[in-house]
Amino acid sequence: LCRTKGHILELYIYLLALESEYFDECLIGAEIDWNGIFPEMDNVQNEIDVIFRKGHSVIFISCKMTDLSVEAINDNCLKMIVCSGRINPVYSNRCQEYGVTVIKQDQIQNLIPMVQKYIKNQRK
Repeated sequence: LCRTKGHILELYIYLLALESEYFDECLIGAEIDWNGIFPEMDNVQNEIDVIFRKGHSVIFISCKMTDLSVEAINDNCLKMIVCSGRINPVYSNRCQEYGVTVIKQDQIQNLIPMVQKYIKNQRK
């Protein structure tokens, strides 16, 4: 269950961020309650797998322990997908169209330096 739901990948990314000591804040499994009413029969909530904050820059990360699919690409706010499975070029191109950075399995260990570079570039 932990493997197929991506929890192991979430924890790994979270620990990489903590070990880097770069971020002001790191969260895992953050839940957003859109209307703030709990409990409610048809409550609308979302979970963000991993969140990093450095100053005013916030990075939201979705972790997938499966092949990348079109369902995994959310064009509203998702900026980065970490994927340990195969990445179909069609889906990779779609991510690029939406401005979503795809982190492949062999890039996972370099995720934190990539995020650091992104934050530094945003400040310029």
